[in-house]
Amino acid sequence: MALSHHPLLDPAVRAAVQQAASAHRGPRWAGTGFTDVSDRAAHPCGIFHGTPFPVFAKLSTAPGAAAQFTAELAGLRLLHDL
Repeated sequence: MALSHHPLLDPAVRAAVQQAASAHRGPRWAGTGFTDVSDRAAHPCGIFHGTPFPVFAKLSTAPGAAAQFTAELAGLRLLHDL
């Protein structure tokens, strides 16, 4: 997938990532770069580079995507807790 056409680089998506990252850790977070890692996943995904931390994001507009991502997040929380 050409980086210039990556769905995560859409201005509205980038803004949502920035807003979520800023809300998560306090000061305004801004991305300074992007690495496409979609070849390692079932959905378009990538790493937004920024300070003080990078942000992994993935995107799906498929029916049921919200339920799938909610289940994935629950699994990650379980692994963290264990």
